[in-house]
Amino acid sequence: MLKENVKKHYDKLPLEKIESVLSDLNTAATGARKQFIFGLIYLRTNGRYREDKRFSKSSFDDYLKDRWMIHPTTLQNEYKVFGRHPKAADKYGPGVVNKIGRNCGDKKVAPIIKLIDKMTEKAPTKDHRKKIDKIISKNLLPSILTKHNQPSRVELIKSVDAAHTEVVDRNAQVKELTEQVKKLKASVLYYKEKYENLQTAIGSLANDLSPGKTQPAQMSPGG
Repeated sequence: MLKENVKKHYDKLPLEKIESVLSDLNTAATGARKQFIFGLIYLRTNGRYREDKRFSKSSFDDYLKDRWMIHPTTLQNEYKVFGRHPKAADKYGPGVVNKIGRNCGDKKVAPIIKLIDKMTEKAPTKDHRKKIDKIISKNLLPSILTKHNQPSRVELIKSVDAAHTEVVDRNAQVKELTEQVKKLKASVLYYKEKYENLQTAIGSLANDLSPGKTQPAQMSPGG
């Protein structure tokens, strides 16, 4: 129903007007998020969240997760963004500012925001976000840079799987070769025995045919 109403409303408007409305909504949403975060900080600071009987004996972190489905780290990060860089958070959203701080360090947030401001003086292009990410990647903390150069968890799993497959294949090859060696040994023993028997027979025959050997008397015809 909502989707149909929105379609009916926006179908009548030119794109410029739609984008203007969405921009206002986005700004309002960011402002509302800021008020929400600061409201939670107020409850944490004053401990008034315990006025809710369900959390009278709970820690604020438990209250935050159970009542608002927010992780304490998320609250702290957004509070830091809205508190230290309010204009940047309003303009680019808390997510972008938090990403800069997380990957480049708090000291680099302001300088990097200035670079982004300079880049976005003109109308945003289709690769606007890629350019922001490129600026961030050029200013990574050494620890983050090292982490980026290391193989990911997925790559490590693939590598382990490949190594396991290779070991299994080699074990199968070794087993097959071992069986072949056993068969060859059996064949060698078989033909060795045959050869020795043949040698024995030839030796016996040669001995029977030797000149000094008495041959059986041949009977004359008629007796």
